Amino acid sequence: HSFPTRRSSDLSWVLLGLAIGTSSLVVPTYIAEIAPPAVRGRLVSLNQLMITIGIFVSYLVGYAYADSGNWRMMLGLAAVPSLAMFVGLLKLVESPRWLLARGRREEARAALLLTRTPEEAEAELAEISETMREEQRFSYRDLFRPRLRPAVLLGIAVAATNQLVAYDVAGGEPQERLRLPTVEQPDTAAVDPTSGTVFVASADGAGIQVVTP
Repeated sequence: HSFPTRRSSDLSWVLLGLAIGTSSLVVPTYIAEIAPPAVRGRLVSLNQLMITIGIFVSYLVGYAYADSGNWRMMLGLAAVPSLAMFVGLLKLVESPRWLLARGRREEARAALLLTRTPEEAEAELAEISETMREEQRFSYRDLFRPRLRPAVLLGIAVAATNQLVAYDVAGGEPQERLRLPTVEQPDTAAVDPTSGTVFVASADGAGIQVVTP
């Protein structure tokens, strides 16, 4: 099998990170702006559930092709739901808030009428307009004010810690973590980073010893 080069692999990871980061922000925001208030919270939560199910399915696909090393099929199958989502995106309307911000009030009303009664649509248009007027009093500079600084720093710290502890690496390569040493490879060891358990193959052929923290 031929494998991607280090440069192309690194570039792919960067693009994938940008795509995931952008979608993680844009999708919940769009759902919150387009969904009726009565089901808004449920739909945002459902989005997170679907992401978790997708990650689980990706593990199953990776496991199915792990022995063959067919990475092309692993990545190719990921394109199937991506294409389905792309086709669905072509039918989506812009969010009412986005349309109002650009002065397209009638289009915003039409977007709301897809899931609301005319009275509900008018009431929500007035609410969005009032909220946007209030927000014009603020800017990104306000984030650096002393009273908001602790909250901003805490948010940055949480996001940075989630990446710096390499949780995604530990959780994203289960097949590597479970590749245990054998008695045919004496004096070797493997560590499960999620539990701290150490698996050691002894040199005297006594077998694999499990050392727990």
